[in-house]
Amino acid sequence: MADKFASRETPGGTDPVQDKLQQARLALHNRRPQEAEQIAGELLKSHPQDVRLLNVFAYSLLMQNRAHDAIVALEPAARQFHDPEVDTQLALALLQAGRNEDALSRLRRAIKRRPPFPPAFYELGGLLFSR
Repeated sequence: MADKFASRETPGGTDPVQDKLQQARLALHNRRPQEAEQIAGELLKSHPQDVRLLNVFAYSLLMQNRAHDAIVALEPAARQFHDPEVDTQLALALLQAGRNEDALSRLRRAIKRRPPFPPAFYELGGLLFSR
């Protein structure tokens, strides 16, 4: 499996995606999910294996209540990367889509991944508590 955070540094020593990624994260932070979606979506066209971009893209979709679109984007990545953050995001999208049992299964999978991803435990606890 390729390293999901593999450096894409240029000879000058900077990651050409990093500046745009930071802009997208800032847009999310400032509650501008459409802008974040646009930036991350464009970057994903040329860097489809970059999980950082996928995370921002999926969060932007969830902020827009577009769970089904987030599920479509996250399911292949969850199968490919076995990443706890991707699993947790997918669970959040499944919850937003009303697929609670699927979300529970996905969160149980996420808490078994290494390295541990604390938000997965938090979301699992919240889901179990709400049941």
